[in-house]
Amino acid sequence: MGKGIETVMKNQSLSKAMNLQMGDRLALVGGGGKTSILYTLAKENIYSRGLYTTSTKMYDPSSGTHPFHRLLLNWQEEDCPLPLQKIESCFIASGRMKGTKPKVIGLSNNRINNWKSTEAWPILVIEADGAAGRPVKAPNEGEPVIPERINRVIGCIGLDALGKKIEPPWVHRPELFRERFCRTGQQMIDPEILMELIRHPEGLFKNSPVDSTKTVIFNKLDCLDSPFEIEKMLEDFKRDCPSHQFLALSLI
Repeated sequence: MGKGIETVMKNQSLSKAMNLQMGDRLALVGGGGKTSILYTLAKENIYSRGLYTTSTKMYDPSSGTHPFHRLLLNWQEEDCPLPLQKIESCFIASGRMKGTKPKVIGLSNNRINNWKSTEAWPILVIEADGAAGRPVKAPNEGEPVIPERINRVIGCIGLDALGKKIEPPWVHRPELFRERFCRTGQQMIDPEILMELIRHPEGLFKNSPVDSTKTVIFNKLDCLDSPFEIEKMLEDFKRDCPSHQFLALSLI
């Protein structure tokens, strides 16, 4: 693979493949797989202390197995918590949602932008988007919810969408998705549509801070059906978006 392109297998470190640096502030946006990526980064805990949260809504970590050392699910303080241990991963939310699905409520951009003690946490990872579990999505007005302090935006795309119809099982907001990213009469998701999703100003990296770096993560590599060739696809994407990093995951 060329520079900025990598396939990450199950026995490899996602943090190293992403070239995470101390002081990185990440926002996860786009389709399905964001929570799994956040959990993987927390499990690897590459700089010993990591702070994890959401600016929208996500499934309640306490409802199942999670990698965090500490859960703060009803945090009402204005600043972020300080680490308690030399090695710690902490998940923070402002409360729990009522309803049948166990979800937590995220923190506002204003609160996250005003945090003064984030330097105590070498890594900050925020799930900043929702996709109702679909591999790809069209962002609605106000989405994604990315704080200003973010310096890296991670756009997620599920490879299981390739070759599938532009319909709800595979696409969140299919009508808006067709309008923005598809050719007239296009019915199936192909690499050309994904390329348009990546580079469109109202697409995968909508609302990204101007100076942020951008990484595209194609997850569910194991679900990729022929005739799609991932190496050729990644080379094509990198040629069209040379400033982006591209990763294909087999570990999520």
